[in-house]
Amino acid sequence: MTVCIAARSEGIILLLSDRMITAGDIEFEPPTRKITMLTSSIGMMYSGDSALHAEIAQDLMTDIQERIRDDPQNWLKVRDVANWYAKYWAEAKFRRAEIEVLAPLGITRKTFLEQVGRLEPKIADKITEAMGAQSVPGIEVIIAGVDLRFGTPAPSIYHVADGYLICADQAAFAAIGTGARHAESQFMLAKYSGAVPNGEALLLAYSAKRDAEVAPGVGTETDIVAIGAAIGMSLELPEPLKSKIETEYQKIRAKDELVRRKGRAEVARYLDELAKNIPQSQQPIMNSSSGDATG
Repeated sequence: MTVCIAARSEGIILLLSDRMITAGDIEFEPPTRKITMLTSSIGMMYSGDSALHAEIAQDLMTDIQERIRDDPQNWLKVRDVANWYAKYWAEAKFRRAEIEVLAPLGITRKTFLEQVGRLEPKIADKITEAMGAQSVPGIEVIIAGVDLRFGTPAPSIYHVADGYLICADQAAFAAIGTGARHAESQFMLAKYSGAVPNGEALLLAYSAKRDAEVAPGVGTETDIVAIGAAIGMSLELPEPLKSKIETEYQKIRAKDELVRRKGRAEVARYLDELAKNIPQSQQPIMNSSSGDATG
């Protein structure tokens, strides 16, 4: 239960998130942000079970730290980091399958793989099917940032849903959580592209997050991080800037409401005029005072 949004604009990536966390059937909004910087150029946000995400994120961050330590001059690619998250999601799923399916049989994943060729095919297939069907809590992440392509900084957005990888570079935005549809509709209505100016993108992304707060479980706190445009640059937006964006958002909401009120009044006036010009013979039968109700 949350909303997380990523948008690309003029060489930068904008990450926005509430702080709502789901743990089992409990939701709460702690004073800590959900945007995690995996490197100085790649960020991650999640929606779903916080315990499972923490388990996967720990493996992912250990992997990233080791790679940076071994080759500090090699800037990691957003696509590769998203693939690693999907890999560790699968690892977490198989760890649970090992406990639920293999442990009662007195074997481990390692011994099962070693002995599968000697098992009765029907038994091996049944065990394999049970492991593949092992369920885990639903989880989605957005992994986005700036990497190098042909020596030039390039922003990129990936969405990983239950281990399935989706590249959102063409759309130039992505959203996850219960408020995702509300947020995505704002980008679609605006016919968004990643070529818009940064200020326009920031206000639209912020408006999308605020409008998504009508969805169940979306928190009211908003964290914003900008990554890029140069490699290795990221910035959490300061409160004065966030306050300015909120002020402009409220101005837009007020103007929109005024336009809607005027529109409703004009339509009502027009309908009243039409009603006055409709001949009595064309009035609906239920409005007539004559005639018997016989049915």
